[in-house]
Amino acid sequence: MTRRFVAVLLVTLWISPVCLTWGENPQGKLIPVKPAYEEAVQPTQAVRDANTPPPPTPRDQMYVFWVLGRILSYPIDTAESYVSGWIGSWRNRPVAQPASAPAAPNPFTSIRLREIPPAPPAHPNSQ
Repeated sequence: MTRRFVAVLLVTLWISPVCLTWGENPQGKLIPVKPAYEEAVQPTQAVRDANTPPPPTPRDQMYVFWVLGRILSYPIDTAESYVSGWIGSWRNRPVAQPASAPAAPNPFTSIRLREIPPAPPAHPNSQ
């Protein structure tokens, strides 16, 4: 089994460079294209009429996209605020307690368990 696998692998590695280097024959009827380095590049001076407004600045263009983004995200933002408000009111609901109950029903609720240092090791002689 391994001999067959090695043989197939070697034949594939021997044939694949030949297959990858084959290409189409160049066609002689095509027109060769060369880059135009010799053309002079001159900035075009736009002649504007006195009645035409100036073109928009990049700041104006970004403002348009900002407004468009606010309009498109309004339904999503509204739904998100509604859901987060509903969940927040559900989590922070007050719990009814009798008037004689202490301020905190469990004194350890105010302690964060992650901040409690570990206990010292127990010694068998400390009884």
